[in-house]
Amino acid sequence: MKYALFLIALLALQIEGAGQEIDPATRKTNIEKFQNKTSSLILKEYIDIAETRTLSIQVVKMSVLPEKKEAMSGVLISWGTTAIGVFQETGRAYLDADEIDDVIKGIDSMLKMISGTIPQNYTELELTTRSGLTLTLFPSKTAWNIALERLGHRQYIYTDDLSKIRDSLSAGKGKF
Repeated sequence: MKYALFLIALLALQIEGAGQEIDPATRKTNIEKFQNKTSSLILKEYIDIAETRTLSIQVVKMSVLPEKKEAMSGVLISWGTTAIGVFQETGRAYLDADEIDDVIKGIDSMLKMISGTIPQNYTELELTTRSGLTLTLFPSKTAWNIALERLGHRQYIYTDDLSKIRDSLSAGKGKF
């Protein structure tokens, strides 16, 4: 009887724990939550920091009008393609101001790995932000590859783009 009660309790804990997994589609940064305030007039200011063939990086400042008592800042990274000189967005992710330092450290580690030799065994280095943006570094036989992905929208980027993201995040911190 004690054994049966123990199994029921264990099963109940497993079922409860399984429901606590966060769906990537519902993961939101503080800045995304802020912009979704209801019954509020939100002023959004986008400041261009950098743009490459596949990326656009902007500082985002939001405040509640008319007093601007409540405010929030962060970074918006958009990716896509450029056709006929026009950037066409296919994915985007916000970074909160308080997570930028950790993202910069993660990118620095990736850049350090890129500067070394390619390992014989398949190796991935993955950085995931609060919004679910994932930067993945992985090798092919002759070079490192970098993928940027959120909610199924994947973009392969160049090594220079990874450096540009890091430099833009550093520069963007000064514009909050």
